[in-house]
Amino acid sequence: MGRPEESPRYLGGGARMEWPLSSFLGRALALATGAVVVVVAFAASLALIAVAFAAGALAWGYVWWRTRALRRTLRERAAANAAEYGGPTSTGTPRPAGRVIEGHGVREEGTGHDSSRAR
Repeated sequence: MGRPEESPRYLGGGARMEWPLSSFLGRALALATGAVVVVVAFAASLALIAVAFAAGALAWGYVWWRTRALRRTLRERAAANAAEYGGPTSTGTPRPAGRVIEGHGVREEGTGHDSSRAR
């Protein structure tokens, strides 16, 4: 920083700028101002997070309230399906006899009972 071009106070053309906060009081004031800005920014971010959370809770509550009849209908249909077919299915068709193990149907012929052996 020996040359004036490298100095942060050099404005070009021979003009120089003096920092107004060169005294101890000025530096203390800058530190206090910076601290206040950080605290206000933190408080504002907390307020924005609280508003976003409240808006999300209201939206969720609205959707939950508006879909209560749909949920009731789905529960009734699932119960009717379970009573008629022995359990709910995606297509409403009766469940086939036998047991499904990882996608393979296993059925013992002639006994009517399920078996864990694949044939």
